[in-house]
Amino acid sequence: MFKCKECGCEFKIKPEYCDCGNNTFDEIKTSKIASTPDLQQIISVMIFILCIILSIIPWTIKSPETNTAQHIQKTETTTKEIPDIDELWQTQPINTTRSLQKNTVPKTVLPPEKVEVKPLQKPIKKTPSASTATKPQNAAPKPVKKQQQVKTVSKKPPEIVKKVSDKISNPKQQQTVSRPKPVDMTPLINYKNELRIALLSKLNIPNIQGTGDCAVSFSIDGSGKLLNRAFVYKSSNKSVNDEVYYMLMRLPYFKKPPEIYKGEIIKLKFFFNNGYYEISFI
Repeated sequence: MFKCKECGCEFKIKPEYCDCGNNTFDEIKTSKIASTPDLQQIISVMIFILCIILSIIPWTIKSPETNTAQHIQKTETTTKEIPDIDELWQTQPINTTRSLQKNTVPKTVLPPEKVEVKPLQKPIKKTPSASTATKPQNAAPKPVKKQQQVKTVSKKPPEIVKKVSDKISNPKQQQTVSRPKPVDMTPLINYKNELRIALLSKLNIPNIQGTGDCAVSFSIDGSGKLLNRAFVYKSSNKSVNDEVYYMLMRLPYFKKPPEIYKGEIIKLKFFFNNGYYEISFI
């Protein structure tokens, strides 16, 4: 184990740099201690096993009450005897009087209702009246007067009418109200430029030999800490990759970002050509 001298972070393998930017560590020697089981754990396991055994025992033992109830039911079914039908007929006389009384009840017959028969009437022939006779059959119908069309006018309050008339008269004013206000991005642009200058101050350009380019991505939290630092793509030149990696490790914290920044990923591209370099945002 290795412990950082500044922040106190522990590492299993000694890194080149800590998250705080320190490169000095203290070695901690760990001793392997044989772990012995506690008495409380053993007792709790034994109690759990006893509870399981006690819960299984009632399922294996049959209750004596069920056996006795089944035995009583069997004896009752065997002791019952069915009496003879002849004895029942001799002992229980049939009540014939009631049946006779029911059959001897006289039925009351109602007299037939008298139906009155009405004489048939001859159909009366309708004679055409004088008013209908005088009218000709092919007379044209009188023209029906057309109903006067009533115009419905929607009565709106004067305030709504004024607003509608203002919108029609000033269409430019309506468009200006619907457009959202543009967001001022200058604080975020200035913040990114300051961040690029701070990263350049941590870069050792003389250690880079030859040519190569690479890209890096990261994000910043509300306190200004750089998070999720990683390569978008690496260069074929190892010295370029190493120095860019060390540059990011040397700058773990920066200023607090402005309110416009909502945690978006920032990408930077590096290009080196024998001492000449370019850093730009992607």
